[in-house]
Amino acid sequence: YSNFNSETVQSLIQTDITVDSIEFFQVTRNGNLNVNYTAGKKTNQKSVFIAASIQDARDSEQNNSTFYNLNTGIQLQPIQNLKTVISFAYNRNESLLAQNTTLGPVFSLGKSFIENKLSTSLSFSFLNNYLEEEHVGKTFNIRFNG
Repeated sequence: YSNFNSETVQSLIQTDITVDSIEFFQVTRNGNLNVNYTAGKKTNQKSVFIAASIQDARDSEQNNSTFYNLNTGIQLQPIQNLKTVISFAYNRNESLLAQNTTLGPVFSLGKSFIENKLSTSLSFSFLNNYLEEEHVGKTFNIRFNG
């Protein structure tokens, strides 16, 4: 858990055209939870994981928002240096103007080479996007790391 506060104190800004002042306060609170469980031998490991976070931001202008993130899944290592991950991702943003939700499956393959000195991975995600609980689109991601 973390709690972050920032504020801008009122200042008088004067130019040849106009006079302006600023007064802005923001409070951000964050919470995270990560749980992992691994079983099996080095060549046949299985892991279950869950990662969740929440961020709540409030300011002096009542522009409040809350972000929720959840990722849960399983990682399998059927042979040494090869990992397979099947997971589910959920993200939600709630603000005064709208509620956005994105959720869907994520698949990943990872392989290590040269005595674990080079790691590569290929991942796919197929996410559904919702605005105010109405389905508004789909996002398909492919990512390669090496």
